[in-house]
Amino acid sequence: MLMLQMLLHLGAMTALALAMDRHHEDLRGRPPAPRQRRLLRGLALALLGLGMGLAASADRPAQALVDWAVAATPAALAVVLALSVAPRRPRR
Repeated sequence: MLMLQMLLHLGAMTALALAMDRHHEDLRGRPPAPRQRRLLRGLALALLGLGMGLAASADRPAQALVDWAVAATPAALAVVLALSVAPRRPRR
């Protein structure tokens, strides 16, 4: 259950990072279009909500919030580390 939550959060954090101009440009070579940015943010929100729903279905409400944070923290850290290590395109 926790592994599925972590995968959902990893997808959400990746989508949030790609919704930012800097990270999207580093990985794709161009900033995201406004429609693409909204889509990525919506996807991230949906994945985070699914993770919270999964946590809430398994435990008491207070424990669900802790489980959600426990799954979100390593996912966010993994995305931060991946983006900081990823080779950057030279600035123009």
